[in-house]
Amino acid sequence: MNHPTEVPLHRDLSADLPAVTEDQRHIGVALPREGSRRLTQGRGQYIDDITLPRMAHVVFWRSPVAHMRITHIDRSAAQSHPGVIAVVVGSEVAAVCKPWVATLAHLAGIKSAPQHAMAIDRATWQGEPVVAVVAESRAVAEDALALLDVQWQALPAVLDTETALLADTPLIHPELGDNLCFERTLDTGGVDEAFARADAVFEETYIFGRHTGVTLEPRCQIADWSPGRSLEEGKLTVHHSFQAPHMMQDLYCRQFGLQEQQVRVLCGLPMGDPSLHTPAVMLNLMGDLWRGENKETAPNWHAALKHAGAHLHLYGKRQARAGRKMGHVTVCDVDQATALAIALEIKRDLGKK
Repeated sequence: MNHPTEVPLHRDLSADLPAVTEDQRHIGVALPREGSRRLTQGRGQYIDDITLPRMAHVVFWRSPVAHMRITHIDRSAAQSHPGVIAVVVGSEVAAVCKPWVATLAHLAGIKSAPQHAMAIDRATWQGEPVVAVVAESRAVAEDALALLDVQWQALPAVLDTETALLADTPLIHPELGDNLCFERTLDTGGVDEAFARADAVFEETYIFGRHTGVTLEPRCQIADWSPGRSLEEGKLTVHHSFQAPHMMQDLYCRQFGLQEQQVRVLCGLPMGDPSLHTPAVMLNLMGDLWRGENKETAPNWHAALKHAGAHLHLYGKRQARAGRKMGHVTVCDVDQATALAIALEIKRDLGKK
């Protein structure tokens, strides 16, 4: 990034950009971190520092495998454990929280099965929430979690990006027709001819493992639902440890059927990555059901969702081929597949503008 006093007001878009190595302003130079002063003074406020009145904590029993069918859940022992407020399963959550469909309008053809906040009949990824335990403290919730009796049947999983699209590979979401999420091909034309003209052709296959963003504070969330005389009069305040508050406000409105003026998202010290966390929020919206039928007198109820999970793990395989002529790379052909079942193929003649 440019220094604030060096931001160009006008730029000739037709001019070639200088090589990265020619700009030495940030290479080997100590730059002040304007945001670190309050952190080194102990003045940073993280989600873990926030305590609201009557705040409860929620923990989840998560799927231990990539694909399973839920056959039986016995929550009676956990429900009777001292300090436990509620034990909730996916079907109860679905009554107040719409499933999320992860499609983007600018990616034509992208497919996504409806994803509920918690699994109902099947879990389709390792770590998917199956049962939520809400208690007066995190320790009590974790103790009660051990009392759950969840029985499940393992189902075939798709673990290899190279075989995920084969005809004999089981479909994780049969209603989608295949295991392909999204495919895009970029071809500038003339690629085969450019390879034929190249002095040398280099080809290699790269295997890249799981990776994700690791932040100082994991993704955390505190949701505060203040009920009114009706759902339309209720107010939802969510404290986030990550970014994109406006996006999250819109998503909460969509998932819970609320208006924008009913939802406020606060990011005091954003550290993590933005992702959709509905379990803790939907547990707040169900608070009246556990505290009494009279919504007019139902007290405020809070839940804290704090976990060290990562919302996206990418891994897969990339096959790359490049052609060189007169010391310059003139053509490339990249075929990449990731664990999200996104196929990306790029063919470009670098000699073309």
